[in-house]
Amino acid sequence: MAIGYLPEPGDEYGPCVDEACGHVDCAQTRRMRQLLCSYCHEPIESRGFFNDSPPDEPWTRLVHAACAARQQQAKQATRRLLGVTFDD
Repeated sequence: MAIGYLPEPGDEYGPCVDEACGHVDCAQTRRMRQLLCSYCHEPIESRGFFNDSPPDEPWTRLVHAACAARQQQAKQATRRLLGVTFDD
């Protein structure tokens, strides 16, 4: 899984600064930037993220890479405490 980044408005490949521009790509990028992380419930914005969406609903659930890492570390710590050993 690769980390994705969303460009800032006005960046070379980012959405237009004017939100009324009407470009489909700009609207989609703005929508993705406003999605809330499934773990911390903060907007994705331009921070690194993973696409955690179900296959039938692409790009509908995003998580911050840092939140996903914390979740994975917590899961591994719990498994160590319980003595559970298996790969993810």
